Amino acid sequence: MKLKYVIILSLVLMCSLNVISAYNEDCLVWGQKYDYMGDNDYPVSLIVSDNNSYILAHNSYTTLNTLLVKYDKDGNLLWNTTYMSNPSHDIPRGMLKYGDYIYVSGDTYNSVNNSKGIMLLKYDLDGNLVWNRSYNKFEKNQGFSGFSTYGDYIYVIGQNDNARADGLLFLKYDLDGNLVFNKTYDNESKSEGLVSCGEYNNAFYIVYNEQGDSSSNFGLVKYDLDGNLLWNRTYNYSKYDCAKCLKFYDNGIYLIGEGYATNYDTVILRYDIDGNLLWNKTYDYKSIDNEPLHTVMSNGKLYILGYEDITSQNILISTFDSDGNLLWNTTYDYSGRYDAITSVSAYNDTLYVLGIGINESQDIILLKYDSNGNLLWDRAYDYHGEYDRAVSMGVYNNNINIIGYGYNSSQNTILLKYDADGNLLSHNSYMVDSLDNEPKRMVIQNNNIYVLGHIWNNDNYDLYLLNYIKDEIAPNITINTPNGTLKTNNIVINVSTDDGLVTSGIKEVIANVNNENITLNKTGNYYTASKTLNDGNYLLNITAIDNANNSNSTSTTFTIDTYVPSSNSHHKTLDASDSIESSNMKRTVSESTVVYGSNFDKQLAEGLKENIYPDDYEITGDTIIVGGPVSNKIAEQYNDRFVKPVSNNYPGENRGIIQILKIQDNSASVVQSYNVVYIAGSDRLGTEAALKYFETLKELPTEPIIVEWTSEGPVLV
Repeated sequence: MKLKYVIILSLVLMCSLNVISAYNEDCLVWGQKYDYMGDNDYPVSLIVSDNNSYILAHNSYTTLNTLLVKYDKDGNLLWNTTYMSNPSHDIPRGMLKYGDYIYVSGDTYNSVNNSKGIMLLKYDLDGNLVWNRSYNKFEKNQGFSGFSTYGDYIYVIGQNDNARADGLLFLKYDLDGNLVFNKTYDNESKSEGLVSCGEYNNAFYIVYNEQGDSSSNFGLVKYDLDGNLLWNRTYNYSKYDCAKCLKFYDNGIYLIGEGYATNYDTVILRYDIDGNLLWNKTYDYKSIDNEPLHTVMSNGKLYILGYEDITSQNILISTFDSDGNLLWNTTYDYSGRYDAITSVSAYNDTLYVLGIGINESQDIILLKYDSNGNLLWDRAYDYHGEYDRAVSMGVYNNNINIIGYGYNSSQNTILLKYDADGNLLSHNSYMVDSLDNEPKRMVIQNNNIYVLGHIWNNDNYDLYLLNYIKDEIAPNITINTPNGTLKTNNIVINVSTDDGLVTSGIKEVIANVNNENITLNKTGNYYTASKTLNDGNYLLNITAIDNANNSNSTSTTFTIDTYVPSSNSHHKTLDASDSIESSNMKRTVSESTVVYGSNFDKQLAEGLKENIYPDDYEITGDTIIVGGPVSNKIAEQYNDRFVKPVSNNYPGENRGIIQILKIQDNSASVVQSYNVVYIAGSDRLGTEAALKYFETLKELPTEPIIVEWTSEGPVLV
């Protein structure tokens, strides 16, 4: 087993690039592209189980091969394996997971004796082939139709072709791959063209079209789980009858098809489980061809959808009760041109119809009907004014999820989500390397949406798998400052917030203090704002909102107390270290904002005053910068504006510098100016020397001061 040409598209947590902020976007957790041997890979099936994704595909490398790929929950490729039964060509048709094994079945073609057969493969969850079986009678051709597991057995339904006529094939295997029985149903004078099959109440039902020399009839057979033929039934409505599908409800077997009288009519038959025909109904809408293309059975109602083909191909919906009575019918015309149905779903006694409608371009359309046939709403989605097509939909948690594709210079995957009221909750588009990509399968599980498709890369088709998730996680919030008791009226609100592992991104962070809302600005990894407040006790509330409109709030209290009473007067208590000798310098430090970079710089800054701030601070007043441009973002921003910029080489080893920059702010109506004190060195000892010497100054220097750390402490150079 070898890994061949695996290309990682994205393993970052991000939303689709096609983001419109008015909508709540689902987020792309990861996307993977897979190319086996540089040849065409075509997706067949997708299973998601235990947070692992299993992809079944067929590959055209020299011969047609079966390809099975497994990814973990984070999009990492766990394994890939192929099955080639030379000299045969293998085309997988279906995959299912039963217990701790994956079963694959499909068609196989032997190029030596020019015969077709049925293949059945069993893999463990590590990708090891446990066994492979093929059913191929050389005098006949066998074709796969469907398979299922039931009671620790595998049942396979297929077509049995020979020189005389077509027949039906029914196989049963145990879980060790042993053939328990093979049954055929074959009327030698006629052909049985397999249409559909299903398991219901411990029996298998197979629908077929019985073809004679110049006519055709509906056919239905029933087998028990031991392969015994319990009964077979045929029904003739007209000279040309064609069965379409099979439905089950309340011990009834419903066979739906069409028959030609003067035009094609819809035909509905109901049998009981003993094969008795309970009733037959025909439906002729306006004496035009009515072909039942999509059929859904839900809560005793049979929804049959096709087209009203008079002046244009409009959508036709006919609804019957379990006794075959017509409850209602309705038509839908998008814009007077061609309409097409791609998917139908009944949910909570309502009907959703997904399709395409053509006007000047081609749009994706979604319709919702109530139980009485009233159109509750219709929605159209136009990607970029060109050719759009819906592929399929799934209803999950009252939301309608749609996959499709649209053109914007190339063919892009589209993922839409509507709520039950028709509001567009999210729309995402996905494009790989500006190449055409087309979704084929969608699986929804635990708020995760998995989309499987293929990409045309100008040479061949590759597979792609996308994992989207709805962001329902509220942001995390940490209030860094203010807190405790502050000795200054100028506060800095500093907040950290993130949106968890799967993120749609932070949209807005709002602070509320003193009944005033303040929108915080993002600076680096923090959200900040400055505010001047009087002495007093304050409640600060922070609310963070992400792009999925999830919100979270937290709060803290703080106190501003710049004055304390004394025995004979009131004086202002300064927030400055006692190690600062000059009262003038103490007042300068107290009234300035001290900003640090690294943890070492933070320790030094704490020696100046109690309230200090990290380097995401925006300078709006007197400021003292501790640390050089390597560790301090503010220092890096202002370094070149000082007379003597600091570097690893200047002022030199164990040397630091103290210098002042006066900044004039013209942004307000009143021009303001403030001082920025820069205390930094070429290394840690240099910065410490400059800071210790700064504490001994009587006043701010008018020109740069260089200080060196010696065994005797800081010394002026």
